[in-house]
Amino acid sequence: MCLLLGPEGVAKGDDALSILENSQSRSQFIDELMELEVFLTQRVTEMGEEGDVVAMSQFQLAPSVIQNQTREHIRDLLSQVQDLLARLTSLRMQHLFMIQASPRYADYHSINFKLLFFL
Repeated sequence: MCLLLGPEGVAKGDDALSILENSQSRSQFIDELMELEVFLTQRVTEMGEEGDVVAMSQFQLAPSVIQNQTREHIRDLLSQVQDLLARLTSLRMQHLFMIQASPRYADYHSINFKLLFFL
């Protein structure tokens, strides 16, 4: 990514946007959260299967901080990831991102609202 700097060293354009304001980085962030959700779901399932020798052996070489996680803690992490995904992908957030990205989007909906209000 090319960093564009203004006369005083201030980022300009897409580089000046936060991770969630920039559509590319937001999409990548949401994709990563979805991958994490799948991993945590699989891990909760594996931890519930006492006789799954393959799953147990995969984590034997993992650092102790990973080995010592409880199923309840992993479920809690999964719940937090799912909550964050639900918030970021809600219809309300999609509208807010569209308004931020395109003033014409806000104008269009404003006009439609006014038309509905006066009818």
